[in-house]
Amino acid sequence: MRTGKSVSATITELALALIIIAVLLVALWFLLLRDRDPGPPNQTLQESVGLVAASEDTAEKAVRDLQLSETLTPAPTQPPPVASPPPLERYHTVASGDTLISIAAAYEVPWEELAELNGIDDPRSLQIGQELQIPS
Repeated sequence: MRTGKSVSATITELALALIIIAVLLVALWFLLLRDRDPGPPNQTLQESVGLVAASEDTAEKAVRDLQLSETLTPAPTQPPPVASPPPLERYHTVASGDTLISIAAAYEVPWEELAELNGIDDPRSLQIGQELQIPS
């Protein structure tokens, strides 16, 4: 048995019902999630001026405290210069076949300076295993 309503009328009623539900949900959301503490509504002008004056006093105190802390804090000083480490001493252990001239050439130093630094009077007196300090 048919009730006499068309399908399009039923769809229209359903759409209208959905729109009403959506509007109600938005209204409910607005009421529940809005800011509930907007401040005291009956605050007088005199009370407002008192709050502003109190905040100014607090700000002035903060500025004074900051100025006082700046005068008490010593200025940062430059760190002392870091001395460069002394040059590392280089050594060469004399091997078979080494000569004073070949060792000096390998380290790119004059052989006379190498001999003087190591107290060598005769360049032919090198001994295998002898350690020679290399000039910087």
